[in-house]
Amino acid sequence: YNCQVLEALHGGELFYHIVRHGPFSKETARGFLLQMISGVACIHEAGYIHRDLKPWNIILSDDHSQVKIIDFGLATPLDKDLRHHPFNTFMSGTKQYMSPENIVRPQGEEVFDLNEADLSKVDTFALGVMLINMLTGSYLFESCLSEEYVKLTQDSNYMLEVLRNKINKSENRMSESELSDLVVLVQAMIHPDASFRLSISDLNDQSVDQANWLKKSLYRINSETEIG
Repeated sequence: YNCQVLEALHGGELFYHIVRHGPFSKETARGFLLQMISGVACIHEAGYIHRDLKPWNIILSDDHSQVKIIDFGLATPLDKDLRHHPFNTFMSGTKQYMSPENIVRPQGEEVFDLNEADLSKVDTFALGVMLINMLTGSYLFESCLSEEYVKLTQDSNYMLEVLRNKINKSENRMSESELSDLVVLVQAMIHPDASFRLSISDLNDQSVDQANWLKKSLYRINSETEIG
């Protein structure tokens, strides 16, 4: 017989806590994101992309201080030669968290084939959207095919205004310098062109200027009591 032992988690989905609690403090959002980046880095090191990261697939520990990544049903090999699913006809995922290269769609006479697509940064895109969820309690755009997404990714001043209005109307206010660093980070995480998007290793690299907002974390596991 084969036996598999799994960790029992009773802390609930991240989605539940965002809906129940509303926007998180910048320290909790930053701390959770850093944990997710670390987890995704392990997945990528094993040769896979999660490809379905979203708040429903993040579970909190019993004390609500740690996050755990679940549901690997859509996990995809980084190596294109190891992909055996009909990616060119099967579009899967949740649209708000799907990057442009992760969506099969016609563009003129060309059809994107996910068997050949570089999917190495689709998880970065999803993490960027989840950061927005945690800080604002909502979404900034319906999908990467929307006009609002295009405007947010092309116009830094517009994104700054939108984030300022959403974040500073809550109790979790940020300084203008923090907001500016956040705009740089979010735009680099959800960039429509994967070649300009930050990778998971970039997010872990202390020398990458676009990730400055992440370097200011004061979060300590088991010390936060914001989420009850």
